[in-house]
Amino acid sequence: MGAAPAPPPCAICGHSGRGPRAERHMTHGVCVWLCDVHGGEAFTRRRSGEEFAERLAAVWAAAGVSSARRTAALDAHVNGVRNAGARRRQPGSYSWPGLRDEAVRRFAAGESPNTVIAELRRDYSAGPSTIPSIRTMRRWFTESQ
Repeated sequence: MGAAPAPPPCAICGHSGRGPRAERHMTHGVCVWLCDVHGGEAFTRRRSGEEFAERLAAVWAAAGVSSARRTAALDAHVNGVRNAGARRRQPGSYSWPGLRDEAVRRFAAGESPNTVIAELRRDYSAGPSTIPSIRTMRRWFTESQ
């Protein structure tokens, strides 16, 4: 049995970076591998998220893989960082604030939205009210970016 393959290099620094690399999930179905430094909150939120977006856009442009979907994911990231302190209006019958907080925290950490949604739906299925739909939880992911 062979060793597991090494993760891809950090998309921003182009090598193993500093610390382990992890896959970060963004909106619009975009995923990117980042080292601890470039995937960390200090870097991704610097200058209202613009430095992260500019650097990643430059990498994609240099590689010839820029796309409308990737640009939209970067725009959503910058808007999410800028609006992080603003209170969002919640539906009138919102009954899962703790679940949403946990989901948003895990999304922000870059976990796969499919994994987060599946695990939370499983873990909270016996809750006091009907668990939110998958579509609702995907909306939480999109709004958290």
